Amino acid sequence: MIGQYKGFSSWLEKESPNQIHIWCYAHCLNLIILETTSISTASVSLFGLLNSCAAFLRDSHKRMDVWRSVTTDSRVLNLIGQTCWWAKDVALKKVFGIFNDPSGSLFITIVKVLLSVSLGNEDFNSDTRSTAVALLKSLVKYETILIAQLYLKIFSHTTSLSKYLQTEGMYVLQAQYMVDSTVEVLKKESRNFENVLNAAKLFVSWANNEFEKCSIDLVVEEVLPTIRIPTKKNLNLNNVSTAPTSATSKFEYTVHNVAMDIVVSKMQQRFAKHSELSANFAYLDPRNFSKELPVTAFAVLKNELQDFASKWEKLKLKLPGTYLVQEEDNEDDEDEEEEMTLNYENQQQKIEQCKEKK
Repeated sequence: MIGQYKGFSSWLEKESPNQIHIWCYAHCLNLIILETTSISTASVSLFGLLNSCAAFLRDSHKRMDVWRSVTTDSRVLNLIGQTCWWAKDVALKKVFGIFNDPSGSLFITIVKVLLSVSLGNEDFNSDTRSTAVALLKSLVKYETILIAQLYLKIFSHTTSLSKYLQTEGMYVLQAQYMVDSTVEVLKKESRNFENVLNAAKLFVSWANNEFEKCSIDLVVEEVLPTIRIPTKKNLNLNNVSTAPTSATSKFEYTVHNVAMDIVVSKMQQRFAKHSELSANFAYLDPRNFSKELPVTAFAVLKNELQDFASKWEKLKLKLPGTYLVQEEDNEDDEDEEEEMTLNYENQQQKIEQCKEKK
């Protein structure tokens, strides 16, 4: 798809050398999600953990045998690919369920499998067992649960929009309406950290109850670790005791609010300014031909097309064509210089002739 030499883009470049590649709305939304999920260390760690768990289990038939012995569920963990635009949403939902409802998740199954691998003295070597222990410790951290609920909340609004933007026969104006409504909903939720906390508490309570039912000697953390920062010495040079800061408040301001602000601002930046242009395109739909056009219709589209037409001669050029144009320009300059020189010589000859006649 994205290969530089053998991908779809390179094939299309050969088949249609004059094509102009413009990202669609769904691709733009995917770029926003990629940026939002890479904005903090916590978010990068979460999706790295999901991918590591999937790769760890899928890379060995012995580990997959343990998976099949633990559950009869046909689902398996997904690797997070770059070309599947909702891969992160699918991977996250499989492990943690949907927002405010963890009952359909594979979290307990994953914990059971990793626990079995870590305790399997004969079947697995020490490196495999230590990796299983490390993944297990990361999964039961409260920070992992909290950041997972944050992105489940975001994906609950953006994934349905992404799927509609890839629908065959999509109605342009309806797509813009969906984008606008999604931005409004995300705005309202941008400072609602309380519902993320409640969803995390619900997940922790559910997971610990399931561990108790399955007699798993493990507990999911219920709070973030306390953060202490050193303070400066006072005037009489006595050390001041360090004061604990609120780890939850820090998470809210540095992770939750930042992620929500990024997704809202980027969606506004990429989509909001195109409302009038989308309305113009909607009038080009045959279903709207019978409707009366407003006076201002196509004003924006007209300007866009005029600007594009004025730049087309340059936009369509590839690298060899650029050199050809430069050569033609140079030849034209040389012809102009020769013409100017001839004109000057002719004028000088006429002046000399006039002097001789006098």
